[in-house]
Amino acid sequence: MVEFAKIIDWDKQTVANDGVTFDATQTCVNDLFQQNGGVWLMEVSVDGSTFYEWSVYKQIQVRNAFDAHGYIYYWRDADNVLNQDFELYSDVNDAISGSSMWATCTYNDPKAGFARDCCCRSASQAFEPGQGGSGWGFFAPSSFRTNIRWSKIRFSMPTQPLPTSPP
Repeated sequence: MVEFAKIIDWDKQTVANDGVTFDATQTCVNDLFQQNGGVWLMEVSVDGSTFYEWSVYKQIQVRNAFDAHGYIYYWRDADNVLNQDFELYSDVNDAISGSSMWATCTYNDPKAGFARDCCCRSASQAFEPGQGGSGWGFFAPSSFRTNIRWSKIRFSMPTQPLPTSPP
């Protein structure tokens, strides 16, 4: 069992991006990212109470002074290329086993945070980005909140590196 620490809890119903009810500091997030080997987990809730694992960001290329906190807030490709610098998975079990990696991401929209139009989930097609989650990332501007399918979004980070799958 991997222990996770919540770093962001966001509510879609807020007018601006001040819906973050718990936001760990930049230093805390970046230190935890380095400590856990470069992983964060995004969970989503349609009804506001039941959360589902939606994506796991797993660093595969160590980058000096990588600002994980900043990339969550503004999703960009500089030093952050899918399947070169990191991999995305549908859930923690896929990230541990290295199976069912996602294939594509759109980047560099200053209005959208992680993850903008990243695709494609294998574990649960009900939460596939193309089924209602595509178009904007975590911090979509309020005028585009209707593009976000989920009422609540939560980010967490493991407190230590994920276990590795046996060979």
